[in-house]
Amino acid sequence: MIDQKDIEGCLAKDRKSQKKVYEFFFPLMLAIVRRYIKDDEETLDVVNQGFIKIFKKIDQYHFSNSFEGWCKRIIINTALDHLRANK
Repeated sequence: MIDQKDIEGCLAKDRKSQKKVYEFFFPLMLAIVRRYIKDDEETLDVVNQGFIKIFKKIDQYHFSNSFEGWCKRIIINTALDHLRANK
């Protein structure tokens, strides 16, 4: 389970916290991206791009909202951006 301490660790760019968040949410985010992109290599690429965005923009996350929902929104937008770019 991810808690506020893990998110704060990501804010501090702590690699262990980032790894914990990545490993916890990876299966869910992979399933979300697979709804949009069928190719396995592209799917993994988009998920990883999404996590890079999550870790770069984590300072924009407000603790009053769901962290999982915030991550899902970034992943979905990354998948849609990928589809638009490769039309």
